Amino acid sequence: MPDFINKIIIHVFEYKYIIVFVTALLISAILIPFIIKFSIKNGFVDVPNSRKIHTKNIPNIGGVAIFISLFIASLLWYKFFNNADFIFISSGLLILLITGIFDDIKGMKAKRKLYLQIITAIIVVSGGIKITSFYGIFGIYQLPVAVQYLLSVLLIVGVINAYNLIDGIDGLAGSIGLINFGVIGYIFYLQGYTSFAILSFAVSGSLLGFLLYNYNPAKIFMGDTGAMMLGFLIVVLGIKAIQLNSFVTIIHFNSQTFIIMVSALMFLPVFDTLRVLLVRIIKHKSPFIAGKDHIHHLLLKKGLKPREVTLLLITVNIIFIMLGFTINYAEPIKLFANTLMLIL
Repeated sequence: MPDFINKIIIHVFEYKYIIVFVTALLISAILIPFIIKFSIKNGFVDVPNSRKIHTKNIPNIGGVAIFISLFIASLLWYKFFNNADFIFISSGLLILLITGIFDDIKGMKAKRKLYLQIITAIIVVSGGIKITSFYGIFGIYQLPVAVQYLLSVLLIVGVINAYNLIDGIDGLAGSIGLINFGVIGYIFYLQGYTSFAILSFAVSGSLLGFLLYNYNPAKIFMGDTGAMMLGFLIVVLGIKAIQLNSFVTIIHFNSQTFIIMVSALMFLPVFDTLRVLLVRIIKHKSPFIAGKDHIHHLLLKKGLKPREVTLLLITVNIIFIMLGFTINYAEPIKLFANTLMLIL
């Protein structure tokens, strides 16, 4: 093979992460206008009511475009997805995709949706993607097998719903996902695990394409389809990164600080969900009934505009990620991080 062709192949290989990101971005940006037209034609829209912010019917199956974009972009690099983990991840993703589409179009009872989320979590955990140790945090190391399964399933289901619940204002869930998947992709890149990095950057790219149509005023929502997939993928990839880091430790990050760094990627949605549940329980209200008491609702009540709320919460999310990455360098941050872990 001529040298110049070899150089081109090597050059493309070095920039595969950029290529997969841009590929997912372009597919998403091109596909979503067709999804919008299709949704409006068939009545697949989110109808406004007393607990929703928007005032007109908005297409709500944007998660389908996100899935197709990341799937095609990842498929271009299928040779890197050569381990069993992706069979379990794909199976779980497919269950949530079907569940989300059905819920966004027809509606689904909360209990039935929860059961399907639990099944999804069990499939992934059974495949070996689970929390096995706290690596000395709070003096806890290896966990009993039963605790590993129970804790992992609870965490996965919890984060799936946390991402779903924070998706209540234009651009918020997508922006948080764009940043968080970019960061987890960079972590996998540092660890040297190409396949997981490619998947992460594919999600991030597909979200940027989606956000072109989702910022206020939104032309489309990701719906439960998109939000559940994002929550599922970020927590599963986070658990996998922690598992891999026990074999290949990133410089400057031991196992304890690495767990805290990864946890920072999920802090904002999880914290908001736990806060809402606690407040409702204290007020003797059902924690499972939808309401307008999430953090973005409270900020809107304070007089902030939707775009201002989104930008503020994006900034908060970035601050937590920066704290996670700098945990090794400041004692006050370590103290804060330990509190963060206690909350999570």
